[in-house]
Amino acid sequence: MRIGIVSGASAGMGRGPEELWLLGRREERLADLAAELAPAVRTRIFPGDLNEPARIREIQDALAQSGGAVCWIVAAAGEGRIGSFASGDPDRFRRMIDLNCGALTALISVALPYTETGA
Repeated sequence: MRIGIVSGASAGMGRGPEELWLLGRREERLADLAAELAPAVRTRIFPGDLNEPARIREIQDALAQSGGAVCWIVAAAGEGRIGSFASGDPDRFRRMIDLNCGALTALISVALPYTETGA
């Protein structure tokens, strides 16, 4: 059993969402997760690589069309590299940094106007 813990669950994070948006690169895994959560949790899947600007625009467009308010974001996409930086592939390190920093910053940036507080 996997357990998630939400502190302050009587308000804030514990009081939503009505729909859970699942983002990830592997569409089949997202679909499996959505099926596993149904019918208890209404889901929407967004397959794709967040390093692709089109994926971020897709989320932005979906938020604009949804009429909903983002109550929380779990920004858990990312990757890590093991090994020497000096002998590693610079393009792979750049991609990792783009995902871990740039893509997640872009995702949060497009979601902020749709948060309940707009913070």
